[in-house]
Amino acid sequence: MSCRLRTRRYCCRYHRVDWHAVSAAAIRIALQAQPSGTPPEEAAGAITPASCGLDGDDLEALGDLLMPEIGIQVDDDDPYDQHVYEGRHRVTAMRDARVRRTVILRPELIEAADDSS
Repeated sequence: MSCRLRTRRYCCRYHRVDWHAVSAAAIRIALQAQPSGTPPEEAAGAITPASCGLDGDDLEALGDLLMPEIGIQVDDDDPYDQHVYEGRHRVTAMRDARVRRTVILRPELIEAADDSS
């Protein structure tokens, strides 16, 4: 039995996910969407089991990584105090599965134009 399978726990949905396959798919989708400026949520909306080779909990986990409301997010306002504020349980499950790379979302502040002038 491989290390990856030995470390998989079944305490929750996140620990049942094949994070190696899910992270690889998320990275591939993000890299394909990036040159055209396609937002991650639009790329996630076009995902089908046939297009990514995932189903069930794995397919749902892929959507979780790419959706802005629930993707793994890092607070990097202070470069000396960066921390995950969304997705800690998924990060723990990935670490348990020895996943070394995945996608994270970084929120951007968008200033609204002042229409009062």
